[in-house]
Amino acid sequence: MDFEKKLKQRLLTARIFLVAGPILMAVSVWKGLDNEFFFAWGTALLVNGIVRLRQYRKVMASPEAMRAQEIAETDERNIMLANKAKSWAFFWYVLICGTAVIVLEFMGKTELATLLAFSVCALIVLYWVGYHVLKRKY
Repeated sequence: MDFEKKLKQRLLTARIFLVAGPILMAVSVWKGLDNEFFFAWGTALLVNGIVRLRQYRKVMASPEAMRAQEIAETDERNIMLANKAKSWAFFWYVLICGTAVIVLEFMGKTELATLLAFSVCALIVLYWVGYHVLKRKY
């Protein structure tokens, strides 16, 4: 897929965020929800959509900027750093949540400990499935 097509898909995603954000915010206000979960997510989607829309339009407006962005995204060193950062994030998330599960159990907060444990298990299952899918593919 050429880079310009990839940027156009990202622009579409940013536009979807721009629409979904205010919808979530409106649902939160309209339904009178006590927690601010939907309103916060709507705000985050709206801000993310605005920032990404500006960023991708700026890149697409200039052929030099588009080429610089393409080089930055396809550079082997940047790809290696991104993969290493993902690996570290996975490791630290599992380690911190695993420790938090033990601490929360000792504190008597079983529901929160169970939720974190399920989160870690889901992440490990996703990793395992992804590993086996990629192993067959490559």
